[in-house]
Amino acid sequence: MKDSYKFWTLIFSGFLTLTMTAFVPDSEGGAAMVFFITVPFFIVLGIVLAFVYRFISKKVNDHDIKGIVFSLLLFFVIALNIMAYPY
Repeated sequence: MKDSYKFWTLIFSGFLTLTMTAFVPDSEGGAAMVFFITVPFFIVLGIVLAFVYRFISKKVNDHDIKGIVFSLLLFFVIALNIMAYPY
């Protein structure tokens, strides 16, 4: 995958919580407050990690290391989204 696609994938991974609200049922009461806090946090986190990846990909020439860094950053965002989602 090209580095520009990886960059945009990391940015859009911040919007995963919004996508999950349409398909995964959430808890009744305090979920609105959790969404109010977590959605902007994950959007900003996705943008920041995308720029971190862009910085790392410009410094490193090894494609294996780029793939590992991308996978770790994407896993980090997805894991935090799943853990913070109010089921």
